[in-house]
Amino acid sequence: MPSKFLFSGLLMATISTQAIAQGQDPLIAALDTQTSGPAYSYQLDITVDEFTGRARIYPDRAIGRRVAMISPSRSELTADERDGLRDIDRDADQDFWCHNFAKRVPREGAQLVHQSASTATYRFRPLADPNDRDDAKLMKHLVGTVTVAKEHPAILSFTLTAPESFKPALVARVDTFSLNAQCSRSPDGRTYVKSLDLNVTGSAMFQSFEDRQTRRHSALQRIPG
Repeated sequence: MPSKFLFSGLLMATISTQAIAQGQDPLIAALDTQTSGPAYSYQLDITVDEFTGRARIYPDRAIGRRVAMISPSRSELTADERDGLRDIDRDADQDFWCHNFAKRVPREGAQLVHQSASTATYRFRPLADPNDRDDAKLMKHLVGTVTVAKEHPAILSFTLTAPESFKPALVARVDTFSLNAQCSRSPDGRTYVKSLDLNVTGSAMFQSFEDRQTRRHSALQRIPG
């Protein structure tokens, strides 16, 4: 078994080196792809633990007016749910486009682990937000994968997982961490987050917790302008 993994690793390294030497590294091409384009409104279906909601999102509007609730109505939301709605409103554009995952992917050091005629998949240690100390405490425990398109370069999927449990703080432990985002092409060719699933379990202050979130983006409509 060790020799099989060694051979596989050497083969992938050779393929990756040849691609870079030929100026055709799919990862760099995807990270450098154009990020500008028309704005789209879209439908968001979201589940956070026991809450399920649906809204129409308008990223071109001023902050505070971007989320049009479909169900439930705003009047039915709890204080915590209204706080979550403000986060969705603020990040309406950032959480939608898959090119925003690029800030987590190092331009050097990512390992090519699989490729086909149309895609390439890399494993990497995710980059932390240099201005967020808590983010760095989390990212150092995670491993990422990203799949990119070779033709019309773009990010097609992105994952972050924790290989083992870890303690991000003195009185907290994360037992499992999994983030999985799948992307689709928008009408102008950029990729957006079609689905995102986040699952985190652990304990804090001697109390167990389980955080679950799913997001589905659909029904894109181009905003005139």
